[in-house]
Amino acid sequence: MPPENEVVPAVETPAEETPAVETPAAETPASTDDGPKTVAEAIEAGLDAVPQRTKQEVDKASEKVEGEKDTRTEEEKKQAEAEKDAESAEAKAKEEAAKKEVDHVNDPIPKELKEATQERIRSLIGYVKERDEALQVQGNLISAIQGTGTTAEEFASMIQYLEAFHSSDPKMLEKALGILQTNMESIALRLGKDVPGVDFLVGHQDLKDAVRYGQITQQHANELARARTLEARTKSYNEQRQSATQAETAAKAEKDAAITELNNLGAQLSKTDPDYQRKYDLIVGPLSAAFVHIPPSQWRAAFDKAYAAVKVPAAAPAPAAEPPPGMVRDAKTGQFVKANKPTPIRPVQPSGTGGPAAPKSAREALDFALDNLR
Repeated sequence: MPPENEVVPAVETPAEETPAVETPAAETPASTDDGPKTVAEAIEAGLDAVPQRTKQEVDKASEKVEGEKDTRTEEEKKQAEAEKDAESAEAKAKEEAAKKEVDHVNDPIPKELKEATQERIRSLIGYVKERDEALQVQGNLISAIQGTGTTAEEFASMIQYLEAFHSSDPKMLEKALGILQTNMESIALRLGKDVPGVDFLVGHQDLKDAVRYGQITQQHANELARARTLEARTKSYNEQRQSATQAETAAKAEKDAAITELNNLGAQLSKTDPDYQRKYDLIVGPLSAAFVHIPPSQWRAAFDKAYAAVKVPAAAPAPAAEPPPGMVRDAKTGQFVKANKPTPIRPVQPSGTGGPAAPKSAREALDFALDNLR
């Protein structure tokens, strides 16, 4: 053992020489903070990396394409042009078909329908077309008549004139002549001059005497007669219009009063007569047809007579409720019970104050419960 505080010299061990292996350094960007952080930034970076052409370069490329020679034959050019026109026409036809409204009368009948159905559709279409043509003719006729300013009375008078004019009966011809003279007089009044065949002095004896004694001329007498006739007809026309208006107002008031009276009567009967609605349903049709031919003041009396005469059969009893599936109605109790309920193996205990006998075993208790569930 070396003495304390003695310095022991260190032994130098030669180090092994290990060949240095050069590890290739990974190429990393100088700074990771400058790279794209999102997909959108990556796309923008890619677009920025694509070289952009100037306007001059684009125009030059376009001129190059336009200047290239078309190597297609004339036949190929015509065919391509025809195909283009056909596509354009087809697109236009589809667009017009989409805009066109459905016409159930003039549109073609679908061929996939049965022949009987197609024939029925043709028949209905023919009927509709004939009806439309008739309505159009009628509408044109009515419009033509209304366009002349003809009133209903004047049109009726003209129809009577035509009927009498085409008749060979002397009385009918006299009627036609009277209608014609009335119309000629009206035209002369509106013209304010004498018309052959029209004597305005008829009915004016004072004017005739004045002409006879030389007090006035014939022309002056005719003027005075026309003025009197025109004034009298205007007065008569106004009186007729006023009278017609008053009659129409009175008729409407009478009709409204009759309807109100019947409504009040119906409300009262519906509360006191349980068969009111059934009676009403039986008489409303005939009464509506009869009311057309009688004045409204007689509607209440007609209703009372018809209501008193109508007889309705007794109401049938309400049908009994049908039993639920698998159930029948018990003849004694009237309650629903299960159908085909089997007879219990053991007789049912008679009812009493003590009730059914208690089961003596678990088996009897189970049988008793099953019997009650059936």
